[in-house]
Amino acid sequence: MNMIVHARAPRWAKPTLWLRLLILPILFLILCLPSVAVAQWNPLNPVVSVQKEPDGVRFTLQKGDLRLQVCSDSIIRVRYSPGKSVPVHPDLIVIKSSWPAAKWEMQSSDESVVLNTAQIKAVISRKDSGVTFQDGAGKTLFQQTEVTMTPVVVNAEQTYHAELFSRLWGSHESFYGLGQHQAGVWNYRGEA
Repeated sequence: MNMIVHARAPRWAKPTLWLRLLILPILFLILCLPSVAVAQWNPLNPVVSVQKEPDGVRFTLQKGDLRLQVCSDSIIRVRYSPGKSVPVHPDLIVIKSSWPAAKWEMQSSDESVVLNTAQIKAVISRKDSGVTFQDGAGKTLFQQTEVTMTPVVVNAEQTYHAELFSRLWGSHESFYGLGQHQAGVWNYRGEA
């Protein structure tokens, strides 16, 4: 007597269902998450060399040039360029260009470079070129963590789209000086 028995596998044991419910989402995550993680991370821009100048310090970065100019005891001008030097363009607003000599000093270590005046201190991290400003008592006022400049063409002119990532610390001070007020925002503190 020959008997043929057909056993039917339970529904959960079918490979197509397992493939759909478990393997495909895992494959999707494995393939997509690394690209998202890379897209969110900007590489560090370390300081390659430091050059002291009469009115400040010039930093040659892995990607760009950073210059801090000591204008007075309470003003330090920061300029960044993704190229080898900060380009000179005619300003469309009045900017004071000649400052009386201010007393300042520079201290350098393996981790940072510090510019000190009587009222303000700028600390530049060598590992990522981040700039932190502190008052005379050492209280952190402002921290620039990252700058990105993406080349763009505007009105047939080669220029950059700039983004500055920063933090204002423990004060109620306003953040002005960006030059554009189309959205009606004058104080950029807390704005994105």
